[in-house]
Amino acid sequence: MIRVRLSDPNCPSDAPFRFRIGDRVAWKKGDDAPGLDSVGVVVEGVWEHWVAGGSGVVWYRVQREKDKLYYKVHHSRLVGL
Repeated sequence: MIRVRLSDPNCPSDAPFRFRIGDRVAWKKGDDAPGLDSVGVVVEGVWEHWVAGGSGVVWYRVQREKDKLYYKVHHSRLVGL
């Protein structure tokens, strides 16, 4: 497995990151509305993929605005603000 970090200066331009460091985001609730308790900024992204093929998975680390705590979330559960 290969890990590509968004913060890596050599991050390939074709890496499948939808958000960038500093983007304001929130965790999607069940109805796809942004969860206001989870509003924060992206501080890191990680793309894990396998050399043998497949698209892999993208995770983000987000720092919440309200208390500065961090959470990790799959890219499909984030919405940009």
